[in-house]
Amino acid sequence: MSDKKNIKAAVLSVSFIGMGTSAIAAILDNIASEFPMVSIGTIQFLMTFPSFFVIAFSLAAPSIGNRFGQNNTASFGCFLFIVSGILSFLFHKRLELLFLFAAIMGSGIGLSVPFCNGVIAQAFDGDERNAMMGNQASATNIGAMLMTFTGGFLASIHWSYNYLVYLIAIPGLLLSKKYMPHEEKKEKSSSIFHLLKNQKIRYYAILAGTVTLLFNTAPTNLSMLIAEKQFGNSTISGITNAILLASGTVSGILFGRIRKHLGRRIIALGLFSIMVGHIICAKASTFPMLILGCIISGSAISEIMPQLMLDAADNSNGNTSASSSLIMAFGNIGIFASPVITR
Repeated sequence: MSDKKNIKAAVLSVSFIGMGTSAIAAILDNIASEFPMVSIGTIQFLMTFPSFFVIAFSLAAPSIGNRFGQNNTASFGCFLFIVSGILSFLFHKRLELLFLFAAIMGSGIGLSVPFCNGVIAQAFDGDERNAMMGNQASATNIGAMLMTFTGGFLASIHWSYNYLVYLIAIPGLLLSKKYMPHEEKKEKSSSIFHLLKNQKIRYYAILAGTVTLLFNTAPTNLSMLIAEKQFGNSTISGITNAILLASGTVSGILFGRIRKHLGRRIIALGLFSIMVGHIICAKASTFPMLILGCIISGSAISEIMPQLMLDAADNSNGNTSASSSLIMAFGNIGIFASPVITR
C-alpha cells in the first residue's frame, strides 16, 4: 500500500509540468510589447513551439526509459524543465534565446510526462486505475493553473519573473527518481510505430490531436483577447487562465464518477463543452461572460484525454508507456498546429 502511495506521489508530481507549454500564456502580450517588430503570430508561436520537442521526445521516451530506467528518464526531464525556466529568466533580452529555452522545456516534458499514464496502467486496476487517470489529468491542470496564476502575479514585477514558475518541477525531479518504477516489463514490441498499425490506436491518437488543437485555441489567444476587449492586464490574464485550468482540475477529479454513468460517451460530452465554451468566449461582451466560457471549455480536456489514455492502454497489448507516449505526441501535434490553423 505504501508503495502505491509513493508511486501516486511520483506520478502526480511529474504530471504538474504536463501543460508547461501554457505557463507563459499570461505574458504573451508583454512579450509582444518587448519585441514590437515581431509579429503577433510569432509571439504566439513561442507558446506552442515547445510542442515540437514534446512530440519528438515523447516518441523517444519509451526506448530511452527501457535503456536508462523510467525513473532516471523522468527525473532528467524534470531537470531540463527547471533549467529552461532559470535560463529564460536570466537571459530574456533576445527572442531567439527564449525559443531555444522553450525547446529545452519541451524536451523535458516529452521525457518525463509520458511515463505517468503508463505507470498508472501498470500499477493500478479497475476503479482505482480510472480514478488515478482522472487525478493525473487534474494534477496536470493544477500544475498549469499554479504556473499561470502565480506567473501572472510575478509578471507584475517584470514579465521575465513568470519563468520562475518552472521551479514547480522540483518535487517531480526528486520523487520520480526515488519512487517511480525503474522500468516497464519487457514487451513483445516497444515500438511506437508498431502500435500505429493498430486501427484503434490510430483513431485514439488522431482524436487526441484534434481535441488539443481545438482546446488550445483558448489558452493561446486568451491573453490577446483580454487585452483586445480591455478586460484587464497580465494579472487578470493569469487569473482567467487559472480559472480555465481549475475547471479541468474539477472535471479530472470527477472523471471516475462521470465515466461510471457515461462510459465512453464522456468524450462526446468533452467535445460539446469545447464547442459551447469557445463560442461563449468569442462572443463575450463582459468579463463574467468570458469566465463562464472558460469554465465550460476548461472542463473538456480532463473529460476526454484520460478516456483516450485508457482506451489506448487497453488496446496496446501491455505496451502502456508506448501507447501513452503516442497519445501525448499526437496531442502535442494538435497544440503545435493550433495557432497556425485557428489564427
